[in-house]
This record gives sequence, C-alpha cells and structure tokens, in this order.
Amino acid sequence: MIKDVSDEEKELLKRLLTYNSETGVFTWNEDRRKARKGAIAGCVTKGTGKGKRAITINYKQYEESRLAWLFYYDKNPDGLVCHRDRDATNNKIENLYLGSRKTANRDMKKNITNTTGITGVSVTSTGKYQASIRVGKKLIYLGTFFDIDKATSARKRADEKYSFSETHGQNRIIK
Repeated sequence: MIKDVSDEEKELLKRLLTYNSETGVFTWNEDRRKARKGAIAGCVTKGTGKGKRAITINYKQYEESRLAWLFYYDKNPDGLVCHRDRDATNNKIENLYLGSRKTANRDMKKNITNTTGITGVSVTSTGKYQASIRVGKKLIYLGTFFDIDKATSARKRADEKYSFSETHGQNRIIK
C-alpha cells in the first residue's frame, strides 16, 4: 500500500513544487540538481507504477496523482487515486477520483487475448457466443447465444447491474 505523506514531507513538497489543478502539471519552485525553477517536475515511471507520472525528491518517489490530491484537498487521499479518462498521466483535478482496488478492477482495459472485441463475450467450440462476468473471485455465467449482439447485450446489462465502469474493457489511451 502507498504510504501517506507526513506533515514534514508535505511542507517540503509544497515549498519545492507548485501544482496547477487545471493542467495537472507540477513545476519546480526553485532550482534542484538537474531541474530548474519553473520547469515541469517529474517523469513517466517504469516498472511497478508503469505509465504513471512521479516526482522524486531526496531519493523518494511520489505518484503525481496522489500529490495532486494532497495539494488540492490538503489531505492524503483515502484509497487509490483513479483517472476518469484512464490516462494515468492526466493529473488534472477534474480527472481524478478516489477509488478502491474493486473500482480499479472494474475499470480494467480489454484483455489482450480477447478475440470477439467485447469484454466478457467469447466464442465456444461450437461457434456460439458465451457471455460471462467476473465479480470478485466469482465467475457468473450469463448465457450462450447464437448472436453476438445478444451476448453483448447480456454482458452490458451485467456491467450495469454490478456497477462496472463505462470504460471497462476499452483500450487504454496511448500518448
């Protein structure tokens, strides 16, 4: 789990950085090693936090989305900070919302092995379309259909019933 920023760290961060809630961009307030005053702070991360923006200060890495929440609301976020448009580099405050692991999973992109193009709809060995949805650890069978449109409708109804995001199963935004 991501640790909260302490009061001492918060004071340091607010002295070193400025956050523009309309653009979602952090800038430096003073010169630091390779960074210059007024320059954009942070970079896109690799590894565990892949695709997100982060800022490193005194050898500690801070996720920009969590910092944006801290700077705007003046408190540590309670839970995950999620992006409405699914672009992990867009840290405008209007694009951020608090979620949980459950809400994040319900906003996942389409699986790379998907052959029908519709999340939760697969082709059976007999050429029919099978619809299902996974809620938590439970796989719920929605039916087998001759028509892909009927299988898609069954899956969409299940998405609504179980409060899945409208963007669940769509491709991620790539910049």
